[in-house]
This record gives sequence, C-alpha cells and structure tokens, in this order.
Amino acid sequence: MKPRLEILPQALGDIVDARHWYEDQRPGLGIEFERTIEAALVGIERFPKLYPQVVGDIWRCFLGRFPYGIFYEVPSEDSILIVAVFHASRDPGSWAERF
Repeated sequence: MKPRLEILPQALGDIVDARHWYEDQRPGLGIEFERTIEAALVGIERFPKLYPQVVGDIWRCFLGRFPYGIFYEVPSEDSILIVAVFHASRDPGSWAERF
C-alpha cells in the first residue's frame, strides 16, 4: 500500500516561494523546479527511508539539479509528512526550528 503524503502549509509555502524566485531568474525555470520537487516526492513516497535521517525523526532528500532539500517525517508505514523545503546554504538552525 502506498503511504499517504501530506505537505504542511509552511513546506508548501517554501516550494511556492522558491518556484517564484526561479521563475523570476529565468522564465520556465520555476516550472523545472516544481517538476523536480514532484519527482523527488514520488521517490520519497516509494522509498521514504532511502534518504539520510538528519535530525531525530527527520529525513532529507536533496534535489539533484537545485540546491534544495526536502525535509520530512515518516510517522508510520502509511504516512509521510513533508515539513520543510529549504535551500542547502541556509543555516541549519533556521530549519531545525520547524522540527
């Protein structure tokens, strides 16, 4: 059975903000960012524990092309909770506050 994937509103805001920033840099780049996020979410959904566990019960999936990480919890076998999507250069303290 496929786990249920839930994206917290703050994490969705992270995605929207980054998408807009990339789109401002170059038309179409925001859409590429969004597609990369979608592909990563499919990977997380299929193999949630493939990626490294970084803090407590928080896992992180880095995006290949874009310097962002998707931070998530796996509270049960049938549930995945996306808690943040942060740029890799951000201070770890800033994302740790969400957890």
